[in-house]
Amino acid sequence: MKFRYTGPDIDAVLDRLPTAEVLQRDETGYTVQAETFGRLFDEGLLAREKINDVLSELKGNQKEKLTIKMDKIRELIPESVPESQYENYICNALQKVRRDI
Repeated sequence: MKFRYTGPDIDAVLDRLPTAEVLQRDETGYTVQAETFGRLFDEGLLAREKINDVLSELKGNQKEKLTIKMDKIRELIPESVPESQYENYICNALQKVRRDI
């Protein structure tokens, strides 16, 4: 069974799953393969649906996000707009620009 590990210490996984092998490492984590999940599934101790749910779930560090420095934002957004409304303000401004194009 293959799975993604995005935690801080891959050695903890490798220690607990003796058959585990790291197949790939990237900026979001590790792709690991282990026989153990298959054995647990065969013994009725692990449901395939649960494994699929965990593996297909989008992790926080995998979500796309845009980062803009606040000093640039503060120069462009009126002082009357609270920081908690910056995202809405920017999206509304972009929608207006899109309509005007």
